[in-house]
Amino acid sequence: MPYLLFLQGGSGFESPRPTEGSGWILKACEEFRVILMDQRGTGLSTLLTTSSMLQFKSAWDLADYLKHLCADSIVSDAGFICVRLVPDTVYGPCFEQVARQNEKYYKKYPQDIEVVRGVANYLAESEGAGVPLPSGDILTPRGLQLLGLSGLRSSAGFERLHYLFERVWDHVIVPGAPKKNSFYFLNAVSLTIDWVLIQTHSMLLSMSQFTVR
Repeated sequence: MPYLLFLQGGSGFESPRPTEGSGWILKACEEFRVILMDQRGTGLSTLLTTSSMLQFKSAWDLADYLKHLCADSIVSDAGFICVRLVPDTVYGPCFEQVARQNEKYYKKYPQDIEVVRGVANYLAESEGAGVPLPSGDILTPRGLQLLGLSGLRSSAGFERLHYLFERVWDHVIVPGAPKKNSFYFLNAVSLTIDWVLIQTHSMLLSMSQFTVR
């Protein structure tokens, strides 16, 4: 049976401890092996209490410890579970879904195959194997794939992604001027990548990537 990882809503609360087979967990257990993960500092995951905090010699030591209980660390723990326990049941279906979404996109916008390939080649051949973004980051062919996180997760996202690639290049107004990515495109990519880094964890990035054909 595939696994189902339950995350208690809101940091700071332990996972529920079922006392009987009823409600959502009864239904879930019919089709999944349910994992009830205690988030860091809760339940059986090194519970942090007002009394256990007195073990720290200073507020600075406590603050340094609390850094490890933030949301990014909790996501890392969930990722560890996925990697160690369920690589086939999680990653296999995800990669299949990625392939299906890419297939749907390119079927809807076949002209974008050449556009995306051209952008990827342009980035790879640029100095430093990338192009500076308004945020100060460097857009690489790998970074280009992250657009899938906002563009391939819904049908409406297909249109947003396509419209973005429609304006990927500056129009050559002066004959002989070099071909360059437009500021519109670079700025939109910059905002998208910032959102991706805030909302996701690196373990999850492969789940919605945009492929270059």
